Amino acid sequence: MVATNAFGMGINKSNVRYVIHAQLPRTIEAYYQEAGRAGRDGLDSECILLFSPQDVQIQNFLLDQTQLAEDRKQQEFLKLRSMVNYCHTEDCLMKFILKYFGDNDAKNCGRCLHCTDQRQTVDVTKEAQMVFSCMKRTRERFGKTMIAGVLSGSSNRKIIDFKLDQLSTYG
Repeated sequence: MVATNAFGMGINKSNVRYVIHAQLPRTIEAYYQEAGRAGRDGLDSECILLFSPQDVQIQNFLLDQTQLAEDRKQQEFLKLRSMVNYCHTEDCLMKFILKYFGDNDAKNCGRCLHCTDQRQTVDVTKEAQMVFSCMKRTRERFGKTMIAGVLSGSSNRKIIDFKLDQLSTYG
């Protein structure tokens, strides 16, 4: 089943497994309400939030266009800021939401992506230096595709024509 948030609010199914937000909801209240559509039968479910900085620009624009009183508009901007903070937090996602709603004693849930994250920090200093060195050696005249081609040792015609295959960063 696929639904917009307007239609989705009327869905009364207990076995929804996924709620996917294709853009940023304006408030944590809205997000919590919509995310709560999944897993009402008690089984595991997921809520996935796809977020882009452009979403914030759109929400800011829409808020600017509203006819709300200035103090109410500022409250709405603060709610949007809280939603953006949620997207950027590295803490437990459920704890963030519970604290937002006033539960200052909230503990980590142990189930969200942040609580179960097992990624390791990887040092890419050498790789970054190689990219910057390649950009410098090409006098910053080329875009990411050409730089990637040089670094990966591509035999692309343009790379050969510009003699970029002779750079120390080639391959």
